[in-house]
This record gives sequence, structure tokens and C-alpha cells, in this order.
Amino acid sequence: GSNTLVGGESVSLSIRVQFEPNGESSPFLNQAFASSNEYSSDTSTNGDDPDPNSDDEPVEDAPTPIPFTLKPGTIGLAKSALAESVRIGDGLFETTLTYTIENFGDKPLTGIQITDDLTETFIGTATISSSLGQFQKP
Repeated sequence: GSNTLVGGESVSLSIRVQFEPNGESSPFLNQAFASSNEYSSDTSTNGDDPDPNSDDEPVEDAPTPIPFTLKPGTIGLAKSALAESVRIGDGLFETTLTYTIENFGDKPLTGIQITDDLTETFIGTATISSSLGQFQKP
């Protein structure tokens, strides 16, 4: 293509931009700058008309908002146990419960806690004990 425009001619250029907000909020505001060898220049204005008030002086320069929507943090929880509990003594068994938590949103989740009332599972005369675990990122 050519980088020359004759009087009254206009052209459009489209580009695809991929970005990660990295914790920033919407929208991003952006402006471009155009210049020519004839010492003519302009800062972009939002929209598809370089001279929205049609006065042949394209001095408008409103930034273009680039909106995006972050999905709220959405917690998901799965739990698994060993395929078979291990006998560790006379009538005593042990298993490992693994909890997998995932954030299905874009925004961070904080203060995550897991509550699992094992007394609802091991009813009657069953005796249970457990130890605290720590989160591990894969």
C-alpha cells in the first residue's frame, strides 16, 4: 500500500490488539498520533471521523476508550479421597482428602477457607482426627 493521500481522500487501518489488564480497571484510554512530511499532524479523537464537527480543522482529541469486562472471582471446589483407605492398626484406617480450588473468574479471590464437617460423614461411634493442611499451587 501507499502512504500518500490525495486531497479529500481517506483510508482506514484496522489492527487486532490482545492485552491482559493485569489488575487495571476498564476502560483503558488510548490516543494515536499521525503526521506527514508536510509538517501536518493530528492527535486521534474517539470515533471514526477525524473531524467530528466538520469544520475542516481536525483539532478534536478525545481519547478512545478500550473497554473490557473482568469476570468476578468465582470459586470452584472439588474433593477427592484415596481409592482405598489404608489400614494402619487394629480397626483403624487412614485416608487422604485432597481439595482442589479454582478461580473461574478474572478478579482475585482472597481469604479462601475450606470447611468440611467430617462428623457428618463419620457418624455414630466413629472416632476421627485430622491435621491441618496447606495450600499448594501446582
